[in-house]
Amino acid sequence: MKELTIDLKNYIENGTVFKRTAVRGIIERDGKYLIIHSKYGDYKFPGGGAKSTESLVDTLLREVREETGYAVVPDSIEEYMKVNEKRKGDPDDLLDMDSYYFFCKVEDEAGDRDLDDYEEEYDYQVAWMTLGDIIAKNESVVDYENVPWVVRETMVMKELLSDRVENKIHLEIGDITKLDCECIVNAANQTLLGGGGVDGAIHRAAGPELLEECRTLHGCQTGEAKITKGYRLKAKYVIHTVGPIYSGAQTDETDLYNCYYRSLELAKEYDIHSIAFPAISTGVYRYPLREAVPVALGAISNWLRENSDYGMTVTMSCFDQRTYDCYREYIGLQ
Repeated sequence: MKELTIDLKNYIENGTVFKRTAVRGIIERDGKYLIIHSKYGDYKFPGGGAKSTESLVDTLLREVREETGYAVVPDSIEEYMKVNEKRKGDPDDLLDMDSYYFFCKVEDEAGDRDLDDYEEEYDYQVAWMTLGDIIAKNESVVDYENVPWVVRETMVMKELLSDRVENKIHLEIGDITKLDCECIVNAANQTLLGGGGVDGAIHRAAGPELLEECRTLHGCQTGEAKITKGYRLKAKYVIHTVGPIYSGAQTDETDLYNCYYRSLELAKEYDIHSIAFPAISTGVYRYPLREAVPVALGAISNWLRENSDYGMTVTMSCFDQRTYDCYREYIGLQ
């Protein structure tokens, strides 16, 4: 089980310490999570305080049932994280609380009380949302002193989202034209009529039909993306995007970011769930690799966070060991 500590003792200078234990359920369905929308405008996972007479699992079963109207499937429960937080209690005491988070599944079974009455009493609603949307909402809550659990819930959600994103980005050294995925991205020029480097390699591997279709697209602007069939490639589609010719201007980073982000947006329009990118603009367009890597991974990570319910596998296709090592160094895998 992971452990996370949140120390908010700076809220008070002295006071009596109260130790509490709470349990929360991380319940996922189709990429969305069952959460509680509270009267303070924040979101949190269902759960609550444990009683001395019950186990942590019993607390989970009871709290989820009471707060959501769903019943937890007992054999679906898996430990995920323990969070210790020290913060201001009520009114001037120090609360030292251990919160235990569990993955679990639910079934459509009514709780012990009418859910509508419970929601009216506590002024909240139950909803299924993506982690990205939940985090964005929680981070907009600035009155942490009155709703301090926002700190805890947001950190747990970010940890959970980080786990998901890391599992979706892969690194490979080799020829992008030989990758077995739904779509590969071509670092094209504005004509879309082929060129050198990755562009030329993709056109050669796809065959003359690719050039014929590209002629119908009438070019592409820097930072934009257009899509064609893959023809003789293993990939069903090719997304063509035009990276910036490096000048050192701020627009270089914006255009490069847009290449990755808009390629993913276009892939989603075509229901593509696996995609491979080259290191766009780092060849003849002279974009420094160490500057390009964080822009590329930032754009991809942001898109994955905003579309955490979609299910996209991203491969960073590295032309050589240097490119591969640069990606590994940036994401801390060395």
